[in-house]
Amino acid sequence: MHVAAVLFEKGVYSSVQAADFVGISKREFLENVGTYGASIIGETIEDLRKAID
Repeated sequence: MHVAAVLFEKGVYSSVQAADFVGISKREFLENVGTYGASIIGETIEDLRKAID
């Protein structure tokens, strides 16, 4: 799951591809991907900080 989360966050895999990679549903993947440090929103903390400044 960790590898799929990293590939998803880097844009290599879509959420469907990442879920298929680990053999779970897209919903289950999206519900759990945050526990591996990946965001489903697609913006990094640096992006958000730049938007504030």
